[in-house]
Amino acid sequence: MIDHQERREKYMPEIVKVLFIAESPPKNDTFFYSAKGNFYNFTKQIFDELFNDEIKKADSFLQFFQNKGCYLDDLCHKPKPFKEIRSNKNFYIKELQNRLKSYNPQVIIITLKRINGFVRGAIKQSNISIAPELIFTLPFPGYGHQNKYESGLRDALNDPIVKNILT
Repeated sequence: MIDHQERREKYMPEIVKVLFIAESPPKNDTFFYSAKGNFYNFTKQIFDELFNDEIKKADSFLQFFQNKGCYLDDLCHKPKPFKEIRSNKNFYIKELQNRLKSYNPQVIIITLKRINGFVRGAIKQSNISIAPELIFTLPFPGYGHQNKYESGLRDALNDPIVKNILT
């Protein structure tokens, strides 16, 4: 069994600038922090496009991601079906709310539209100061949504690049 939290914490930046929030880690080993799967591959592809020269100098993409202040968290930290997450949504919203306070990110990228309301509820309840235009909701890069994810991620990252958040 994969220790998702251990892998995630290995790449925790000192300061979280851009927080990606997904639903939950997968049951198999296609976890982002295992450097596998669609979420990893399509995210890396857009970062390669935007930061090609810098990534080449890094030890790995995940190290570069961390050094830029990017971090991936999940609404639920254990692999669970959405039905179970939905039935315990108040618990997961509260847990995320507490983590958001400690992260205090400048940009949030929600990846999976069906968790958008849960995550935005946690953001609101956390009282973190984040500009609404720096909260993005993207489809998961699978099931034919890869192009929409890439386009949305490119747009979501362009503003922080221009505002020197991702320096």
